[in-house]
Amino acid sequence: MHVRKSRFGAVSIASVELPGRANDNFMYIFVNGTPMFVNPNNVFDHAPAPWAKNKAFLAIAKTHPNANVFPEEAFVGESARPGGGQRYRFAFPIVDGCHACARVGIVYVGYDFAHDGSAAGSSVTAIHECPSSDVRCETFVSGEI
Repeated sequence: MHVRKSRFGAVSIASVELPGRANDNFMYIFVNGTPMFVNPNNVFDHAPAPWAKNKAFLAIAKTHPNANVFPEEAFVGESARPGGGQRYRFAFPIVDGCHACARVGIVYVGYDFAHDGSAAGSSVTAIHECPSSDVRCETFVSGEI
């Protein structure tokens, strides 16, 4: 596990290697907040998913009826939140049916933490249709932590 201390608050991000994991051997978790560990993929546990009613996602789904967001997170960056706290940004690919199918878009999700490190929620910050100038449309690359 590799932990990167935040410049903006109490919560840090850790990269964890899971050799037996299918498709991708790494995952990220938020550490040192409240709760102590938060998995960014928890956003997939909520129904409906936060992008389900987003106009940009619905436009992609209209053209690609099998479009779904695949839980292969890529760390994008972190920033301070107005009024205190911090935000981590991740990108997730929108694929046309399966993890190995064509990448038809990218969903960016922000994970917010209050100044005391408590989880303050997540939200879609952007959605890009592929092809576009978004480098992640060509190759889904994870940011280094």
